[in-house]
Amino acid sequence: MSADFALTDTFAAQLFGSLSVPTVMSTTTEALTLAYGAQPAKSYFEGCSNGGREALMAVQRSPNLFDGVIARAPAYNWVGFMGAFNRNARALAAPGGTFTAAKIALLSKHVRDTCDGLDGIVDGVVSNQAACTPALVNVAALRCVGGTDSGDSCLSDAQLDVVTSWTTEATFTGSATFRNAGWNLTGNEDNPGAWRAWITGDGNLAGAQQFLFQDTTVKNYLVRDRSTNSLTYTPWDQNQNALYAMAALNDATNTDIRPFLNSGGKLILWHGGSDSALSVKSTAEYYANLRNSIGAAATEASTRFYVAPGVNHCSGGPGADSSDLLAALDQWVTRSAAPSTLLAEKRDAEGTVVFARPLCQYPEYPRYTGPINDAAGPKSAASYICTS
Repeated sequence: MSADFALTDTFAAQLFGSLSVPTVMSTTTEALTLAYGAQPAKSYFEGCSNGGREALMAVQRSPNLFDGVIARAPAYNWVGFMGAFNRNARALAAPGGTFTAAKIALLSKHVRDTCDGLDGIVDGVVSNQAACTPALVNVAALRCVGGTDSGDSCLSDAQLDVVTSWTTEATFTGSATFRNAGWNLTGNEDNPGAWRAWITGDGNLAGAQQFLFQDTTVKNYLVRDRSTNSLTYTPWDQNQNALYAMAALNDATNTDIRPFLNSGGKLILWHGGSDSALSVKSTAEYYANLRNSIGAAATEASTRFYVAPGVNHCSGGPGADSSDLLAALDQWVTRSAAPSTLLAEKRDAEGTVVFARPLCQYPEYPRYTGPINDAAGPKSAASYICTS
């Protein structure tokens, strides 16, 4: 998780930013042509996280490279995302801002108690995220008396500031794309792959994934000095030239993807609803901006966006995290069979399906309509409908 290369190797920085996929693809196509005597009939790309950013980079900057692209939980907005990571880290590092595992559990239970049943079933997953509004959740109800930390049954003012940093948008000067949409409170913050891994570092902020990403970004892209303390780097937009340079390398925020679509390309976006690394709201924002740029008709004809409730960053979490997006994309490209609702499954370590859910097109979510008091009902995707 080091961006040291960005400080010392210009070409490596360009490869990380946008050149690695077309560079490798060129070699791969040549090798396949030599081996089989013809180029591949179709080519697809699927990636998650930074791979999702690479997917959107390919769509935006190399529009003729792939026939279809799957961008899952894309880290497409490096300037905005790293800025939000920095803000979250500084809030946690402030006096009294630390979250213990018990504090995270308190917050998560409060959200689940308020919102879990809004999707028709209490199952540990808040699928109807749109109904789980800040006003309904009312995190302020958890405030310690006087705002001073008095134990694990309440949140101090400093800890409530962390929640505010987490849930509100972060905007920075210089460009309309220099922003982050903020995260939902999902009720799954206490999952091992959620806050403890990405935000709090399980008591060691310097070990949290978001801290590490923003720290190496400050040191190697913005200040270009590895001795810098990233927690004192504020405001985030103090060096506009550095932000522009980093965006030119790493940001895949362009929503005018008509060159890709005009070549017949199809794009599937996917995001886990409980992702604590990258905000599903930011991917929804990209999708909305895409629709504004290319129009509703083109968006509906050539793009899809799916949200998997209760799923962490790329996989894991209590939700159904396994879906065959590639098969859906191939059917779309080769047979013009546009995907609609897909199937999502949760599998155990042996690969056995534990339960299934419909994977709904955003903004729809899976609502339970199946039998009451039937243990088998909630495990079947047929017991749910996609609805907004």
